[in-house]
Amino acid sequence: MKRRSSLTNEGDAWRLALTYLARRPRTESELRRYLTEIGVPEESVERVVSRCGERGWIDDREYARRWMERRVGGGATSLREAAAELRKRGVEREIVEEAVTAFSEDEEEAARNWARRHRRRHRELPLSEWRIRAYRALMRKGFSPEAALRVLSGWSDPDLPNG
Repeated sequence: MKRRSSLTNEGDAWRLALTYLARRPRTESELRRYLTEIGVPEESVERVVSRCGERGWIDDREYARRWMERRVGGGATSLREAAAELRKRGVEREIVEEAVTAFSEDEEEAARNWARRHRRRHRELPLSEWRIRAYRALMRKGFSPEAALRVLSGWSDPDLPNG
């Protein structure tokens, strides 16, 4: 990202913030970092971030909830990995823990969704060999060993939908 000379007009900072937020949802930390990198003075950064928060345009709790829903609920990753991604995006530890707690009962379902997608890509493998590979992959993704074993031990290929 190009670093610009200091922006003195808060209206310009506001417009740049809105453009940045229009692309996709962002965390408060991401918005703060962006505004600082483009040269917005700290006082203006605080006012713009506060204004965005008051209007509901940045909400780290909602961001974390949706992140977990999409990443864990969709079977793309584990709770642990999704939590690390949120922390990397600057979401406060307390908010991340709330989001993890809300989704903790869904870990086995997320592991099952992930395994279903994995099995579709590896149909050619014998079931026993696939289970070993899938278990290792689930561990790398950060799923608990218990969830992985529960999902894979009861797996049979009729569980795999056609198409």
